[in-house]
Amino acid sequence: MKKLFILTIICTSLLVNPLSIYAGDTTDVSASVITDLIEKAINSSDDKEDTIEKVKDVYFKDDRGIRDLKTSVSIELTEDRVEKLNDMGVEVKDVMDGIDSLKDWSYEERIKLVDYVADGKLDDAADLIVNGGENETTIETGPSGGGVTPEEKVAQESVEEAQKEELKHKFNDIEGHWAEESIAFMTNMGIVSGLDEETFNPNGQVTRAEMATLMVKILDIDINTLAYIPFEDVQTNDWYYKYVRSAYNNKIISGMNEKSFNPEGNITREQMITMAINTLKDNDIDISEVVLDEYKDSSNISSWAVEFIKKGKKLGIIRENENLNPQEIISRAEAVWILDKVYKIKNQNKGE
Repeated sequence: MKKLFILTIICTSLLVNPLSIYAGDTTDVSASVITDLIEKAINSSDDKEDTIEKVKDVYFKDDRGIRDLKTSVSIELTEDRVEKLNDMGVEVKDVMDGIDSLKDWSYEERIKLVDYVADGKLDDAADLIVNGGENETTIETGPSGGGVTPEEKVAQESVEEAQKEELKHKFNDIEGHWAEESIAFMTNMGIVSGLDEETFNPNGQVTRAEMATLMVKILDIDINTLAYIPFEDVQTNDWYYKYVRSAYNNKIISGMNEKSFNPEGNITREQMITMAINTLKDNDIDISEVVLDEYKDSSNISSWAVEFIKKGKKLGIIRENENLNPQEIISRAEAVWILDKVYKIKNQNKGE
């Protein structure tokens, strides 16, 4: 029943603050428990209509929406919530696998699930979840052997789940890549995800909004604040609004100017390093003996970034190359490599 519980987490995380409605330690998860949880999620939503439409139009629309859902859920999985999951025998990777399984559902099946929940047809919703998005009537049963029995279906799903686990984080396009270990680690932690199960796209780019979100996740910052944000290009209905607001008010990020953040813009290497240093919040890094002359293009470093680059070099979050290329757009691979370094430095400092 673990898979059912994982899908329940997904549904409730879409319709209300993730995991907040589940406070018990029950491990015997039945369809009735699932429907109870979903019903509570629907009824406790402050803006039910808008929430449901967002689920349909954004998260359930296509594979990209599901990837965004994966990111949103991973951001909400704070330490205390992860502990609750672990107490119930569920790991973060189980949740991520559950989200990925929605890719096997058709768009119509995903919408049907949302509609069932929204209309209070909880038995139908439970049946749909049990059958992995398929209508119960499509499963042929009987002694004739002409169809698939429920027992055979369960066995088949078990094999498929085992195969998925074996391939977990084994992206075809990062094998032998210099950042492979970091990408695998951060994916296992549920902080980043690939484009799909086999593709990470290490040479792709990352937006400023996405990186601000990931930095907030690493710091485990409360995003439900009423703090001020000056950027006119970050609206309250943007999925990244709360994360950019938290990152700004915790001095992790700054804008392109007083009124613009440019959330969809890409990040340069010096901007990424600056965000990383701001995330670490360590003002006692001695950079008195750090020099940047070894970089042939050190003169291209923006004046505001020099101190951050020196700190980054001292902490080892900058790759060793003869050129820094500070104005170059950073790749997904390098961004995750730096995130990996920051994450481990933060946790090392916690233990000291």
